[in-house]
Amino acid sequence: MKFGIICAMPEEIKELTARLSDKQVETIGGKDYLQGKISNQDVVLVESGIGKVEAGITTEHLITDFNVDVVINSGSAGGIGQGLHVGDVVISSETAYHDVDARAFDYVYGQLPGKQPRFKASEKWGKALEKAGEQTGLNVTPLYIAQVKRKHGIIERECYNKAKSEGSKMLICPPDKEKAIEEALRFFGMIA
Repeated sequence: MKFGIICAMPEEIKELTARLSDKQVETIGGKDYLQGKISNQDVVLVESGIGKVEAGITTEHLITDFNVDVVINSGSAGGIGQGLHVGDVVISSETAYHDVDARAFDYVYGQLPGKQPRFKASEKWGKALEKAGEQTGLNVTPLYIAQVKRKHGIIERECYNKAKSEGSKMLICPPDKEKAIEEALRFFGMIA
C-alpha cells in the first residue's frame, strides 16, 4: 500500500517531510515529489500549491506517475457545516464543487454538466481515520482549543469559551491535550 499525501503550503508539509526516511526526490511540472517511508509506510509527499486546479494536477501525477493506492489531502482548509468550529478535524464523506452553478440547465448546485453531483469519499478510509483519531487519545473539543487560545490572549468572541451560566461546571483542558494544542498553534504561527 502506497499513500500519496498532498499539502498546499510549505507550513503544512514541513512536519511530514521531517519524518520521511529513505527520501528520493523526483521533480515533475516544477513540483518535488518526495518518495520514502513514514513509520515504515510507503508514501509520496508533495506540496501542490493552493487551489483545486493545483490539487487536481498533483493528484493525477500521484496516481499515474507514482501508482499510489490512496490520496490524502492534508492541511488547513475552510469548511462549512452546523457545529463546526475553528480547529476541528473534518473527514469528508463526499465533496462537490463550491464554485459551479449550472442550475439554469437543470443541474444541482456544485455539479459540473454531465458529471455526478457529488464525489463520494471512501467509507473504509474515513472510518480508518476516525479510528486513528480515537486511538491517539488526542481528540480535542473546540472548547479545549478555545481555552488554550484564551490562555495565550486569542479571544475569538465573547463567551465562546466560558461557562454558560453562573455555577455551571465546565470541562477544563487536560495538560496533555493543552500541550498538543499549543504545538499546533505554534506550528501555524498563532503563538510564539
